[in-house]
Amino acid sequence: MYVTTDFHAAVVYAVLHPNRGWVYRVTVEDSSVLEPDTGAVGLPGESYACPRARIVEAYRLPHSMVDSIRERVRVLAAREQRGGAR
Repeated sequence: MYVTTDFHAAVVYAVLHPNRGWVYRVTVEDSSVLEPDTGAVGLPGESYACPRARIVEAYRLPHSMVDSIRERVRVLAAREQRGGAR
């Protein structure tokens, strides 16, 4: 399981996941076992791996938000493939 303390980062990760846009507020059962997620796309220290967490709330992101963010990511990825051209 991966967790982040940044809601905006959680939204992006959720949108890119095949479940299409659920963000969960969780309580990590043992914070001493949090490991930095070294494979995360983003800023260091933004995401952590842990073996277990308890879901406290679930947020369903609106389809329009999911579609908008996915399109933006697609555009940015295409730009990156072209070498950063605008």
